[in-house]
Amino acid sequence: MRELGQIVTLLKKQDNPDSTTDALRVRLLHLREALVAADAQEKDLLERCQRKLQTLATAQKDEEASPSSSIGPPQYPSRHGLTLRRKLQLERLVGEYLLRQGYLESLSLLEKEGASTQGAGAGGVGKLFDLDIFIKCRAVERQLVEKRDCMGALAWCADHASKLRRLNCPLEFQLHKQQFLELVRKGHRIQALEYASEHLDPTASSAAAAVGGAGGATNTPGLSIEQLWEVQQAMATLALADPEACTVPEYQRLFAVERLRELGDSFAAAARRCYGMTQDYSTLEVCLQAGLTALKTPLCRLGAPGEMAKAKEEDDGQEIGMVAEDEGHYNQDCPVCSPTGRALAVGLPLAHFGNSYLTCRCTGEAMDGGNPPMVLPNGRVYSQRAISENLLSVDGSGAVWVTCPRTGDSFAPSDVKNIFVV
Repeated sequence: MRELGQIVTLLKKQDNPDSTTDALRVRLLHLREALVAADAQEKDLLERCQRKLQTLATAQKDEEASPSSSIGPPQYPSRHGLTLRRKLQLERLVGEYLLRQGYLESLSLLEKEGASTQGAGAGGVGKLFDLDIFIKCRAVERQLVEKRDCMGALAWCADHASKLRRLNCPLEFQLHKQQFLELVRKGHRIQALEYASEHLDPTASSAAAAVGGAGGATNTPGLSIEQLWEVQQAMATLALADPEACTVPEYQRLFAVERLRELGDSFAAAARRCYGMTQDYSTLEVCLQAGLTALKTPLCRLGAPGEMAKAKEEDDGQEIGMVAEDEGHYNQDCPVCSPTGRALAVGLPLAHFGNSYLTCRCTGEAMDGGNPPMVLPNGRVYSQRAISENLLSVDGSGAVWVTCPRTGDSFAPSDVKNIFVV
């Protein structure tokens, strides 16, 4: 609409409109092309939203029709026993993690597996993501890191210039600086000077004027004092005969491969900010950390079997005792005690519970006054209901035994004692 208003204003100012007909016709054609492209983009976005809503609505109906959705104790079925809604939630978390890591082929396999198990009309996890955005960003990042080419990233910055300005993101400046350094590295000093004059010099004057101001602050748009210093450091590389062979650490760092990796990480972080994604961790990692934190206790296994480790409170760092790391002193069903969970739980705080609850390892039921805990001679504790319903067995002579499901040892019922927790 702004472009159309400019055309109308231009027509009103012209005494002889026929002299500018061709120019206006070209501008109107360009405006029509821009409107057609914007309309196509809007329709594509609406179709994506509609597909996502249809997929979620289908999953919600499946969840409501499932018997497991009724009120009652929580159920923990296997992956193949999950409802469609639960499957989509799980696959969405895994799919987002794969996309953030750039594992696009693995995501394709996940989507094919989901389509085969859910049916052709059930939808797939791919409909819950804007795959083209991830694919484009991944291609730009690889072009930047592997081919040392900043033009794709600069084009992306031009398309998202308004968002980057609102976020106060210095990515575009860093890319222009890197492109200048790449020209210097290739020995194209004249082109590097021209590039710096076009992209780095016009705004340097406003920052230079701010040096003499109070506190070095200015409202004039341009480079900051730190960016101006970086420009001066980059311009000094023009005096180097062989930039890559320079041994000065300050200039050697500018041409190192690690700098390209850092710039690629900065681009990925800026893209996540522009698209409203979480920065440090994916949703899958956040869910895992929350779950492991809720389960982590001082008695969880912290090292390999057979080792001894000191458990520490995360808040004050005080040691709370030695933890035995052998097979008999940890819960085999605890996710934190497993090798994978133990690696993920490193650095996470311990769970803080105002009240403690005893849960039977055999039945998963709470052990309370109506279902008291019972201890076997080998030290294993189970609920009274578990012993009476699941652990009793009769041998060939008619003798009754209580068999521990963990060790396989059998004991007489008279050896089983009640325990009381104070």
